[in-house]
Amino acid sequence: MKFWNIELNDQEHTVHYGKLGTQGQSQVKSFESDEAAKKSYEKLVAEKLKKGYLEVGQAGTSATPPPAAKKKPEGKKKEEKSDEAAVDVVQTESVPTGVNLEVVRRIDLEPADWLRAPWRPRMVQPKPTPPEFDLNDCLKRAEKLFKKTYRHYADWNQAKIPHVMTPQEAQFWWKAMTHPGPETKTILSSLKKADLTGETTVKELLADMQKVEYLPAQAMAVWVNLLPQTEWAKLLAEHQPRGKYHRDYITADMVGLLIDLAWPYLSDAEMESLRNLVKKSFNPLHWPADIYESPHNSFMLAALLGMHDELLPLIQRWTPSQYAAHGRDGDASYYHHPQFIVFGLRDPSLVESEFRRMHLSLVKPELLRGWLAHTEFKALDYAKENILRVTNKEQSAALVEVFALVKAPEAAVHMLELKLLAKSPQAAKRWLDTELGCAVAGLIPVTLVRGKLGEAAIEQLRDIKRKGHLDLIQQLMKDASPEAQDKVQRTVVDFSEKIFVPFTAADTPDWWTVAAGCEPKLKAGKVAAWVADSPLPPIVVGQRRLNDQQVELVLTAMQKTSLEAPHPLLVALRKQADANSLDAMACELFELWQAEGYPSKEKWAMFAIGYLGGDASALKITPLVRNWPGESQHARAVLGLQCLRAIGSDTALRQLNVIAAKLKFKGLKQKAAEFMEAIAKDRGLTRQELEDRIVPDCDLDERGSRVFDFGSRQFRFVLGPDMKPMVRDPDGKVKTDLPKPSSK
Repeated sequence: MKFWNIELNDQEHTVHYGKLGTQGQSQVKSFESDEAAKKSYEKLVAEKLKKGYLEVGQAGTSATPPPAAKKKPEGKKKEEKSDEAAVDVVQTESVPTGVNLEVVRRIDLEPADWLRAPWRPRMVQPKPTPPEFDLNDCLKRAEKLFKKTYRHYADWNQAKIPHVMTPQEAQFWWKAMTHPGPETKTILSSLKKADLTGETTVKELLADMQKVEYLPAQAMAVWVNLLPQTEWAKLLAEHQPRGKYHRDYITADMVGLLIDLAWPYLSDAEMESLRNLVKKSFNPLHWPADIYESPHNSFMLAALLGMHDELLPLIQRWTPSQYAAHGRDGDASYYHHPQFIVFGLRDPSLVESEFRRMHLSLVKPELLRGWLAHTEFKALDYAKENILRVTNKEQSAALVEVFALVKAPEAAVHMLELKLLAKSPQAAKRWLDTELGCAVAGLIPVTLVRGKLGEAAIEQLRDIKRKGHLDLIQQLMKDASPEAQDKVQRTVVDFSEKIFVPFTAADTPDWWTVAAGCEPKLKAGKVAAWVADSPLPPIVVGQRRLNDQQVELVLTAMQKTSLEAPHPLLVALRKQADANSLDAMACELFELWQAEGYPSKEKWAMFAIGYLGGDASALKITPLVRNWPGESQHARAVLGLQCLRAIGSDTALRQLNVIAAKLKFKGLKQKAAEFMEAIAKDRGLTRQELEDRIVPDCDLDERGSRVFDFGSRQFRFVLGPDMKPMVRDPDGKVKTDLPKPSSK
């Protein structure tokens, strides 16, 4: 059960919320007047009651009954209370909607996805009855489809062609796909006059194919609903590819749709009949040696039918490097689709070993679904590594969404890595925030890992604790190793964060009032949902923190001004606020923007690093800035350089100088050099003088020396070849590193 409590006190109200049995969290919000505070107070209470919370107490009054009661009984007269009122409400549900506290082990694939692993038992389903053919509706969909482009470039997904339809509707869409004319009016006129009997032959279909250059994948749905099973199977098995470099009429992707279109409804006898048909045309010697030549459809059909004995000798002849490099999208599998062929094996351990042996990619959602259907929880690492290699945001997002179908503790560490490193990590972040049982159980052992991953696991568990789930962490700790229990106890359970009291309207510092009133005038407005819905670290001033309204003004100031001319409020904040708290706020805003996929219209969240950031922010963005040009993000990389320049610390300028000296991307390297020249000029220095000032001193004394004392032995700092730091031992020998304390 959860609690939510609000107290009104003059010009502010305090919200206290969390899970029953925990201390929960508090938020204080200040207003310009008593009336404004009361109005906000009443609005929040009304919103909570509307959402299904139950009012269980009111200052000096009896508790109200549950919502089922039609009439609210009269309460006692309110007792006098100086300047405070309180309303306690408890939600009827134990956890927020969408949050799962259970530890489960399942993969939420679609039923048809499991058929991608042919060794699994099939459950034959009755084929649904198709809806009655509606010519007018189909004409409207076709008109909308062709409205903005020629038929050749149409996105046939917009037509919403169903998997199950009448032969008449299937024939309608076939004529739309194969009409030779490009003009929309001509196509629609022809479709209106077409004789849609729902009857045709394979010969007629083959003749229609010659009218167009290629067919959309939805043509497979047309054939399955237009032809008897024996006829469409014969069409697929006997069709000959068009040759090298040509997109075939019948592609592997189209054949793969049979998993959804036909396989669930075919009897075992029909499946065996298909295998016998495929065997007639299947010849492993006909597998093309040229990676740009499409294989015969019999290979793809054999894989879908699980013809293990026929496929295994072929697969084992492939070399480890055959499909691992070169070719389209970084591999050579574009025309051959070897992944689908390997999925035809009836041994999941063989599927995994062959994928790893040949470094086959999983860069399409259907490939990742097939991988999960075969390997389940055993090879999640391979799936994660493939997702991390994807640089396209939309492609990455689609793959992470599929990976998020895995609900198990084993997935937690991979979800954490995807959150940190994936191009589009939104689904991974959502998984960690909602699948709390699996996340906690899976991340507890990860806290023992050294480095960024272990630190991120600890921070994720702390965040779960902040949201009121300490009891869940303590419960699941019992199943962990003694070492993990000890680590989580020290770093999460016993970890306490200092609570800073927010400013009120009465004690807000004068510098804030003056700066906030400067031009341009600031008025707190809406921020993106991914910011509004996320808890932000406090901005600390002395022993107090900014209140919620003040933080909203800071966010507004960042959105309304530029790095070159920041709002006076940001300038004053940088001087008055705790530098570490500003750095933490900048890092958090950038990470939220990063997790959202770097939306360009919200790039102010990146500028937060320039406005508020320090050394931690500089070190965070520098590796990204160095890589962005290679991802066709030169403009974003330049913004990163601007942020480093705005930070202006020695650490930030060292990062900028390294980019100016060593980066392989000449455009960004030149831009960094220009920034270094400009910074030096602003400071009245030459660039060489600036570089000398930002070189780390390695804690050397005024003579440029430093001694490392190991008790009976001492080592002295020296500069070796190429000015590399080294140490000299008592015998005068120069070494590249200090010895381990226990060594002699």
